[in-house]
Amino acid sequence: MFKLTVFSFAVAAVLGATMAIRYFAQKGISLPLALVHGFFAAAGLVMLIAAGMQASFPGHTMLALGLFLATAAGGFLLFARHLLKLPALPALIIIHGSAAVVSFLVLLVSVFSL
Repeated sequence: MFKLTVFSFAVAAVLGATMAIRYFAQKGISLPLALVHGFFAAAGLVMLIAAGMQASFPGHTMLALGLFLATAAGGFLLFARHLLKLPALPALIIIHGSAAVVSFLVLLVSVFSL
């Protein structure tokens, strides 16, 4: 289950990087792309919680979960601004992406050192 979680977050990462590149290239971000990114990230969170509960959150899994939850809060804020047609905050995009990368690396270390 942990490897499926990693896959889901990896897909979310690729989509998130695509959105960031499009934003900084001033090409705009489509709502469907944002929704699919959010779906894979949310699915990853749900699977991480379920897998962690079954395995009593081994290794650094709990740390990865906490970091992903904080990252999700930034993602919700970015998505809300998108829906309200407010300009995205470049600093928040960078912080959100950086936090996601750190969270993903912690998850990788946790999963592949089990």
